[in-house]
Amino acid sequence: MSTTAGVSPDPSRAADHEALLAVRDLTVSYGGLTAVKRVSLDIAPGSVVGMIGPNGAGKTTFIDALMGYTPAQGRIEFLGQRIDQLSVHRRAMLGLTRTFQSLELFEDLTVRENLQVSAEDPKWWTIFLDVIIPNRDVRAPRVDELLDAVGLKNYEDMLPAHLSHGDRQAVSIARAMVSDARLLLLDEPGAGLDRNEKEGLSQLLREVAADGTTIFLIDHDMDLVMPTCDHIFVLEFGELIASGPPDRIRSDPRVIEAYLGTSGDNTEVAAAERAAGEPGGEDR
Repeated sequence: MSTTAGVSPDPSRAADHEALLAVRDLTVSYGGLTAVKRVSLDIAPGSVVGMIGPNGAGKTTFIDALMGYTPAQGRIEFLGQRIDQLSVHRRAMLGLTRTFQSLELFEDLTVRENLQVSAEDPKWWTIFLDVIIPNRDVRAPRVDELLDAVGLKNYEDMLPAHLSHGDRQAVSIARAMVSDARLLLLDEPGAGLDRNEKEGLSQLLREVAADGTTIFLIDHDMDLVMPTCDHIFVLEFGELIASGPPDRIRSDPRVIEAYLGTSGDNTEVAAAERAAGEPGGEDR
């Protein structure tokens, strides 16, 4: 299988110096169950990379292992440094950040305050400062910049409950970026979004990558993945079965059989056709 656009042509070789993230033989096992099996891949800086696969394929487990949330075997290098023995906190300090399907926003804080909480670098004396000046304005240079970047400047004083699902997703992404993320792992960001919101999210992710934050998008929504990503990895039962640009993935027979399905009525096939602008992809 030919591999390009951020994937090592020889997964057994040492990490390429140009790779932002280099993963070799990553394996996650729970007792007798192997959830991720010897997955190797590279992600180039400034790219938008996707990972797709059916439910239970191991996508979320894979990024949990990258972050250190779940024990794994194999080698992970980030920014040229081996990190598979580091804690979650240490990996995050290097700029490896993720969002969650549930978004995990602070519902009693405004949009701005959600970002400010993540922007502050707490010290041992921060708690005393909070007592002395309880309403102090914690401002980081990135907060205003990111509010503008994700189109939420006019909503900065609103509570998340008053936002659309698409805008809540934008808050989650901005909050992850405010700590200067170098690689942003997004777990199912398209869940619950309508078509217009997906298009807006796709544009936002492209702009974020152009601004220097590499994106690793985990999703099964072809309306989002295909037009957004430069390169796509496909998992099936924890194994990497294909990788390549969207047009190659769309036509890969193994991917069609394992993930997209072969039925002409398959909704995900229709979504792939719409993303590709091919005949037969119109709404019905």
